[in-house]
Amino acid sequence: MSTKGTGLLAEIAAQSPRKGPACKVGAVEVALEATDRADLRKAFADASITGTAIWRALRGRGHDVDLGAVRRHRAGECQCGRP
Repeated sequence: MSTKGTGLLAEIAAQSPRKGPACKVGAVEVALEATDRADLRKAFADASITGTAIWRALRGRGHDVDLGAVRRHRAGECQCGRP
């Protein structure tokens, strides 16, 4: 069953479940106030802000996330599936 204009790879990718542990960064993101959530999303989108800086800021506010989780989240390799 093919969808017109959609390649096979896109169809396969849509059917492939994300693997790996639940994303702690995603959990923090949804728990944040709207302004902080927007700031965090902007930080992830800004290539001049390092993952380490994001990680330090989150840890400094008491969030239990590790640097690897921040990097996976930014790369879209976590359960969230978004950079």
